Amino acid sequence: MTINPPVKSVTRIAGTIQGYKATRQAASFVFTDRDTTSLGVVAIAAGVAGLGGQAVSAASHATSVEEDADFVEFALDGISVKGWVWRSPFGEGDQVEVVGELQGQAMNAIAIARPSDRTVALYPHCSRGRTRHIKNAIKWWLYLTMFFVCVPLGFLLLAGSTQRLADAWSEGGDLVALGVAAFFGLMNFSLARRWMPFVTLAEKAFAAFGWDKPGDIDLARATKASRRTGDPGELGTFYFRY
Repeated sequence: MTINPPVKSVTRIAGTIQGYKATRQAASFVFTDRDTTSLGVVAIAAGVAGLGGQAVSAASHATSVEEDADFVEFALDGISVKGWVWRSPFGEGDQVEVVGELQGQAMNAIAIARPSDRTVALYPHCSRGRTRHIKNAIKWWLYLTMFFVCVPLGFLLLAGSTQRLADAWSEGGDLVALGVAAFFGLMNFSLARRWMPFVTLAEKAFAAFGWDKPGDIDLARATKASRRTGDPGELGTFYFRY
């Protein structure tokens, strides 16, 4: 099944988890059936563009448009909560804050946070605000361009072929460099735009939690910087520390 991320107004509620249930299911959060043949290429591109968890998930399903995620269901002080997170580290009796669309006594959750240990799980592919997302795309565009331009030139220098290097550059090397830059620029732009709905959704969750500067938040980066011995391997990829 294909799941579209909720993008309407969100609110925050808090309470104690009761009747907790988490089911690992497969669903399509990003890709459509038309993407099946190219998903492997997108997974590689996502990896080199620094989209970590997205690449891991996509690569593990290179012949399918579906990804595994946790569908959680529980009650929170009389409100029925349901929603998708990439991986749920929560359990019965946890004191949590939940952000989502509230309709009467039911909430479609997009993010769950446990203040006691500052753990948060979000709707799949949501981890960065807009500013960080754009900066990350630009960073990897520069890295990839520099790598694929400088490595061949470096081989010529190591071989002591300064004249060949000069000849190659004068015979169109500058145009090749521009072509490489344009290629990776378009690739990164396409990927960055593809994930923008999730960036918007992440910012809504960050703002609802009351976190400062939602656009400048990068949960993956912040979690990596705060990792401790014994932390689960999935922390920082599929759920985070804030």
